Amino acid sequence: MAFPTAGVIGAGVAVGGLAAFWVGRAWVERRQRSRVMADGVPVVGWLVQANATLFHPGGEDAPAQLLICFDAPGGEGLGELAAEVGRLKSEPPATEVERVVAALVRDETYRPGVRLRLPDEFTGGREVYAADVWVERRLLPEGRLTDRQLACLAIPGVEGRVYLEPPARG
Repeated sequence: MAFPTAGVIGAGVAVGGLAAFWVGRAWVERRQRSRVMADGVPVVGWLVQANATLFHPGGEDAPAQLLICFDAPGGEGLGELAAEVGRLKSEPPATEVERVVAALVRDETYRPGVRLRLPDEFTGGREVYAADVWVERRLLPEGRLTDRQLACLAIPGVEGRVYLEPPARG
């Protein structure tokens, strides 16, 4: 009779451990978000690709891939570059550099906190990063994506979360 009791205790320990893991992750996420909201700089992220549901009213929050550049916080010149990256999602790359960028845009895995620097040969030497962002609909003016530019906050450097900038309170 010890076996059923041990199984119940083992299951309880496993569930408790899983709950502690999720609570810990939520705590880390809140802490990261608070730091970026307090110390992050405004940057305009140019949309490369997003979950299709974000373009329609209603639905869940979902990820998107953006280009950001700390040397051009207003996003100057990133629109054309974002369009070129997006083009490589479906068109064959013509060069080795385009092959590297195409691999980046074709991999749709959501990687929060990871920034991938685009090759200088592709960006003309500018320090441009592809970054994943979790799009919260409540932060979008119409509750859905209507523009390719998104106001974001991020801490300069090669890694770290990028968050949509909350609208100014009026």
